Amino acid sequence: MEKLFSCCPVLEYLSIHLSVDTGVIHKINASAPQLKTLEIPLDDDYENENIFYIDAPQLANFHLKGADLSSCSLKNAKSIVNASVAFKYLARNLSPLFPVRACSLLAGISKVKYLSLSAYSLEARCLPFLVNLTKFKLVLRESKYWKLLAGLLYRARNLEDLALEDETYSGEYSEVWEPPKFLPICLSSHLRTISITGFKGLLVEREAAKYLLRNGHLLNKMTIYTDRHLICKKEELLKEFLMFHRAMTCQVEFI
Repeated sequence: MEKLFSCCPVLEYLSIHLSVDTGVIHKINASAPQLKTLEIPLDDDYENENIFYIDAPQLANFHLKGADLSSCSLKNAKSIVNASVAFKYLARNLSPLFPVRACSLLAGISKVKYLSLSAYSLEARCLPFLVNLTKFKLVLRESKYWKLLAGLLYRARNLEDLALEDETYSGEYSEVWEPPKFLPICLSSHLRTISITGFKGLLVEREAAKYLLRNGHLLNKMTIYTDRHLICKKEELLKEFLMFHRAMTCQVEFI
């Protein structure tokens, strides 16, 4: 593989597809000085452990799917603009090294401006400080979703556009919203738009949304897309939000 990439000095687009042979460990070391876009789409049933070492100083777009068991290291990835990372769920054999690998991978793309992150279980400590991030989409499918959000707000000081997609089970009623101890800078100085998809009307969702609305000093619009499992009426939700809503120009819309 190294010899192959050395023969492609002006390579700009690379998509890596791996076989699903059980027990095979792929070690891919790629150095591509002109690479702009890298895609590693692994199938949902892919459970092999892999090692990716990518040296791409001009990389602008990075898309990785289903790499729970893999180690991915990006060297010199300081020019990344757009990135999407989707971890899948491997409950029966999730590696204990997953948090370490996730932290390392996300640290490698910490300069990104637009990021989409999807995961079943990820803790806030895995998130680096995303100093350039202005647009973020977060998709989580476990109740840790809201705890991760609080940590994210601290780490993305320049965030302007936040999209939350809640795919937790409708029966998860126990979680309580724990707001950040100190007001995150992004809420007081930068955040302008928020969208929440899959809103079920759970207490933790309502309290988190109201916290964002109350503390988003520059917020222009909050759009809430209700889920088919909505446990209350939209009219009741709107009334509840208007009761606490402080005087501000932010528009709140339930769809």
